[in-house]
Amino acid sequence: NKDQASHEWDVKLNLSQLNYLGITQAIRVHQDTYPIRRTFDFIASKYYSLLEENRIQYVPMKNDLEVCRAILIEKLGADSEFKLWQCGYTRVFLGNEVLFKLDSIVNERRLAELNAMSENERRKHLEEDRLRQQREIREARERMEREQAEVRRR
Repeated sequence: NKDQASHEWDVKLNLSQLNYLGITQAIRVHQDTYPIRRTFDFIASKYYSLLEENRIQYVPMKNDLEVCRAILIEKLGADSEFKLWQCGYTRVFLGNEVLFKLDSIVNERRLAELNAMSENERRKHLEEDRLRQQREIREARERMEREQAEVRRR
């Protein structure tokens, strides 16, 4: 604020300062290029089955980054890094189409497996799949709530 009084905010002044410094433009560019952000363990645990013959042993909380990079390079191509995705310190930044492509590969594999199963096995597998998806959604919500609580504490 112009009076430099503590705990007083001038929204117009703050917004103009952010615009002047280019922060809003930087945020817009960041969101346009890699709008999806996921932790390494999320990608590694969810898509580990996509690695051919599981060529890297996945040890949760130990080699999440290595497994995450291997999955993305193997499924999206060696030249896809910095075009479709990029690794940060704790998260991988993804373009819009990346998760869609990985999910479609997973779904194709599941469909092929389901077609090979008997009817009873298929029902059992679908129920397990539904429960797993519910658990993943619950875990994602809990993770999001923890992150929001952490942001509020700051």
